[in-house]
Amino acid sequence: MDESSTLRSLSGASIFPPGSTLEVSWLLSSGIVNETLKPSDAPITVKSTHIAAPAAMFVVGVVGNVVALAALCATRRQSKASAFYTLVLGLAFTDLLGTCLASPIVLVSHASGSWPGGEPLCDFLSFTLLFFGSTGISLLCAMAVERYLALNHAFYHDGCVARGWGRRVLVIVWLGNLVLCVPPLFGFGQNVKHFPGTWCFVDWQARDTAGMLYSFLYAAVCSLLVIITLLCNVAVAVALLGLRRRAAQLSATVAALHSGGETGRLPANKLSREVMRRTQLSKHRPSAEESQMLWLLFLMTAVFLICSTPLVVPYETLNKRFRAAQKVVDREASHAVGAVGELERALDGSVGSVVALLDGVVDKLAALKRKAGEAVQAEEESAALCKRRIAHLKEHAGPGWSAVNLWKRQRVERMIVDHLLRCGFYTAAIKLARQSGIEDLVNIDMFLTAKEVEESLARRETATCLSWCHDNKSRLRKMKSSLEFRLRIQEFIELVRANQRLEAVRHARKHLSQAEGQQLEEVRQVMGMLAFPAETHLSPYKELLEPGRWKLLAQQFHYDNYRLHQLGSDSVLAVTLQCGLSAIKTSQCYKEDGTQHPECPVCSRWLNQLAAPLPMAYCANSRLVCRISGQAMNENNPPMVLPNGYVYSYNSLLSLREGDKVTCPRTKETFNFSQVEKVFIM
Repeated sequence: MDESSTLRSLSGASIFPPGSTLEVSWLLSSGIVNETLKPSDAPITVKSTHIAAPAAMFVVGVVGNVVALAALCATRRQSKASAFYTLVLGLAFTDLLGTCLASPIVLVSHASGSWPGGEPLCDFLSFTLLFFGSTGISLLCAMAVERYLALNHAFYHDGCVARGWGRRVLVIVWLGNLVLCVPPLFGFGQNVKHFPGTWCFVDWQARDTAGMLYSFLYAAVCSLLVIITLLCNVAVAVALLGLRRRAAQLSATVAALHSGGETGRLPANKLSREVMRRTQLSKHRPSAEESQMLWLLFLMTAVFLICSTPLVVPYETLNKRFRAAQKVVDREASHAVGAVGELERALDGSVGSVVALLDGVVDKLAALKRKAGEAVQAEEESAALCKRRIAHLKEHAGPGWSAVNLWKRQRVERMIVDHLLRCGFYTAAIKLARQSGIEDLVNIDMFLTAKEVEESLARRETATCLSWCHDNKSRLRKMKSSLEFRLRIQEFIELVRANQRLEAVRHARKHLSQAEGQQLEEVRQVMGMLAFPAETHLSPYKELLEPGRWKLLAQQFHYDNYRLHQLGSDSVLAVTLQCGLSAIKTSQCYKEDGTQHPECPVCSRWLNQLAAPLPMAYCANSRLVCRISGQAMNENNPPMVLPNGYVYSYNSLLSLREGDKVTCPRTKETFNFSQVEKVFIM
């Protein structure tokens, strides 16, 4: 299985409309778009069942836009051909046209399992996605600006937004986006096929200057349009709230005038001015039609933002290895290309030098092949692990109680293994995982790697932890982790402790010179240690030399490691156990009169202490349970009280009755059955 087929087996069919900007956004966010294919590459392999979802989304998109156009045309006379309705009409037409032009190409690719055309078709599809994607954002922005002017600058809007303004804006938007999206067709940027080979788009990872500039330009323009849309919508919402508040004040004033309440507090001239002012304000109160426009604009903007948000990819390990493999292959390929260039320049030299260069080229190509094979093998292992866990989750929906019970047992075992690994009991966790056959369902490798880092920090060594930081550098930077900075600070402190002050200065120049903000203040404080001996008792230098800082580093590593792999700080077993204990915890569980129930988990010795800080169970209606039988006491099994005050169910007392006597199981007192009374709960 090669690299592309591994990813393809995981991704399956796109869940978005074929050829839409949402499909592009998903593939860009998932990291799968890193695999670019030339239009002349070998035919792709796509299962025929993959066409179902894209075809359904295509039909929904076409039908939805046609219905929207019909509804807009039917209400056009009522809306008096306003600029806003013209823009909405243009947006629906643009989206319909884009769907009809782009989706058939993607559907044919899915159906045939190969790219239906060459580079011209690839350029056309890329231009279509670029143009209609940016045009939709631009029209949303124009609609937001129009509503902002209508509510916040009404006089300017009435004077400038004349009849035909909407049509002119449509033409300007279409021409402007045409200019924005044409450059890749003339070499300013490159159009390439993206995984799984069913669609084309601009190469975001272009290395040439023109490609990089165009990618930045397109992304910057779209981002600016989204920001303007959001700001205008926020301003419109604030203006709407203000208008509604002033309208309510006007209604209150008019009501007071009718009742005569205001005349006793305001002079006649002031009262008339107040009424005139509020009457003028009422003229700008939004009508039902304007409110409908605004709600439509808010809804479209919200849908666009939600659908365009990059999706979170759950396969962290697979993505990490894919990115690492790409870097390794690119580096080795550049080495091989450089060696070939040296060989070409040395062709006029002696035979011995050419042979030596040939040997170097062969070695570099062999290294490239070996590392590429290792990378593909690592990706296949990660992909197989992901598929194994997905299959395990699907087993819960399998038929039969035995399969479900087995799945639940494995779930408990997974929780226990995870808890043991977090607590440091690695040997016990590994044995339990092997015995239960769940090694592929738990994160043993991750915790073993963390164990090596913990042990190195316990030995006051930073090399292993720094290597871990280097392997996950990009992710840690996105998380804004300060672990590597803390490690460099600790290395500086250890050099000062060892009285190697000159080496400490070199270390600071190399690793701490780029610090900014709060980190710069900490560097300045640490540099002050150079002026004091290692045995100083002055604060804060004494605290910096404390051995406890290594434990703080280990704690921060734990925190960043869990965040990196999207794990919580507490184990799933602990969280589940605490939720369960809190759900059944009552005040009766902590009474010291010996009334705890022997089968209650919270009443047990160890769990009683664990549940102490947890909240009590929420119960809207009281529910009595018999201590003897464990059955609920209700109208069919009413609660009965003995003369000593203890309450049991009627059925349980009948089972304990001996003749006319009944003995309390807790106090061992004997009473006549006629003394038992029924309990009523108010």
